[in-house]
Amino acid sequence: MDYAGFSSASDQVGFAFDQDGVDLLIEDPTGQMEFSLAEESNPDLDAVEVATGTGSGHLIRLEDTALVTHLGLGEAQAPMTVALSDIPAKARGAYVSEALITKDYLWVRVGHCDTTTLAWGFATFGDGEFHLREMDASTQPEDIAVGEGTIDSETADRSGTWAMDPDALGHLNLEMAGESYEAWTVPGESLIMTQPDGLLVAVANPTAHLSVLKAAGVYKFLDVRCDADGGMDQGVGNFQVFDREVSLIRYDSQGDTTTQEGMLGFYEPVGSAFGIIARGEEGAEEATNVSYFALAGDMGVIFHFGETQRVGIAMKVGIAGL
Repeated sequence: MDYAGFSSASDQVGFAFDQDGVDLLIEDPTGQMEFSLAEESNPDLDAVEVATGTGSGHLIRLEDTALVTHLGLGEAQAPMTVALSDIPAKARGAYVSEALITKDYLWVRVGHCDTTTLAWGFATFGDGEFHLREMDASTQPEDIAVGEGTIDSETADRSGTWAMDPDALGHLNLEMAGESYEAWTVPGESLIMTQPDGLLVAVANPTAHLSVLKAAGVYKFLDVRCDADGGMDQGVGNFQVFDREVSLIRYDSQGDTTTQEGMLGFYEPVGSAFGIIARGEEGAEEATNVSYFALAGDMGVIFHFGETQRVGIAMKVGIAGL
């Protein structure tokens, strides 16, 4: 398989593309399925693909790095699946990959709105151990003190052990509270891991401040949005970051369109510079106008928690203004 990962119900899923990139084979616990791929016809969604087979759904991929899709996969027909390529780990080798995994991460949890509480938090992977902390739903990144994103056994909600799989670079075996879990990683950048209450998608804490130049670009994203009564909406869209200006357009499951204009703000909740805050309107005070964006490499997570909960996966596909 070219990419391996998990549905938001924690089912193992593999993706294999043909040489021309027009046919896709997916393997999940229900078996193998074949899909054909076509570019999205909406000009706002160039670089987004539509996969059609036993079902249909949007798919975004970074070549030899990562992909995300809304295809309902696994026995639970999960609303989102994220997968990573093992090529970055193979290129670095086992020793370098293991060293790059030991760092701090910001994570979001995705799943069905009626069975999973979407959430965000921090994780720290150390020497053979990992620690997770989920932030209270009312807590926003601005509330986090410098250094608070480094989690240890005293500040963790959950802790466990991890080891690299000797037979599959980029694959981690996890143990927690007597149970086994799995993870895939792009060393030094991103990590996806199964947990008892959903899939965690994490991006690594950058070692240097994220600059305007680093953040600038064109991003495509898929997200899941849950309302207060458990209703779910899947969205697809793009946003551009250019000289701190942010413009976003989102299409939901019913075809309705949301646009957002704002400014990019940089924030340092855990030392160096863990993520970026994108405000819906400059100086906006209402939580509904604030989204959060954390980036590592060309893959990032976006999230918002208010009257509605929203988490998404974004991938940089181009340079803003071109």
